[in-house]
Amino acid sequence: MARFVLVHGAWHGAWCFADVVQELEERGHAAEAVDLPCDVPGLTQHDYAALIGPQPDAILVGHSLGAQTIPHVTARRRVYLGGLLPVAGAYDEAFAEGFGGTLR
Repeated sequence: MARFVLVHGAWHGAWCFADVVQELEERGHAAEAVDLPCDVPGLTQHDYAALIGPQPDAILVGHSLGAQTIPHVTARRRVYLGGLLPVAGAYDEAFAEGFGGTLR
């Protein structure tokens, strides 16, 4: 069976993957969700990748902003789940006026 490491996006934590971890484990896989310190100002995707550390035997799943972290982590395979990719101009068109979700 496979080993999964699940990486959350902004404004989330490991808690958001609780049901996914349970489902994967019920199917015989090993699964863990990392809890990144998103509330610490100034950390970058490189800092988050260092906290996760190399995962050469894992399928690394990056959700939302986590998709910008997983390319910096050694992994067997990477899965982008609704990932916000680093594409020029993407944020200019990503949120409707008045969204407010970019403020902490």
